[in-house]
Amino acid sequence: MSEHKTNYSNLNYLSVIRFGHCIGGGWYPIVARADMKLRKLGHTIEKIERRDGALSIFTELEADKLNSRVQNILYEAERESEMTCEWCGNYSVSQIFLDKECLTLCEACQEKCDSREGVEKRLHMYHLQELEKEKLHMERIIERLENKLQHYRMGRDHFKEKSERLEALVNNDTEIQMHIATLKNQNKPTRRA
Repeated sequence: MSEHKTNYSNLNYLSVIRFGHCIGGGWYPIVARADMKLRKLGHTIEKIERRDGALSIFTELEADKLNSRVQNILYEAERESEMTCEWCGNYSVSQIFLDKECLTLCEACQEKCDSREGVEKRLHMYHLQELEKEKLHMERIIERLENKLQHYRMGRDHFKEKSERLEALVNNDTEIQMHIATLKNQNKPTRRA
């Protein structure tokens, strides 16, 4: 049986869904490798982002609480991203400022981003990222509302069951006796005439 291989064409969409932040497609293999290594050690990636032209990966624990193996995995991913083109994944050591952000891009991608088509593509890409984030946010709201709805349905069903029991008792002409016990009644001595 062949070893499972990652489908990198779907990682862009999955990254937004899972981590809530979109980075260039060239860095997705780095994130996927780091994620597999972290899962083997029992940790998960909570958030990813671009900082100063490098990939920053955050786990469920703070950095000072992580052991050295986990910190090394995060450091290796960051170092690898500093030498990898964020857009295409080729080797690159140049960083440029584009749209008020520092990006690590190879020369070919830098030439593409300065063209009119590159600018339009970036604007389109940022618009898609914002829509995907909004979609993710709306899906979370829908999930919360569905959970609330399920909770209310359970309460309604419970109330309905109790009402049917009481109605059955009333319809059977059975005398319903209710005893209310309070602490005051239990502690008072009864008087006899």
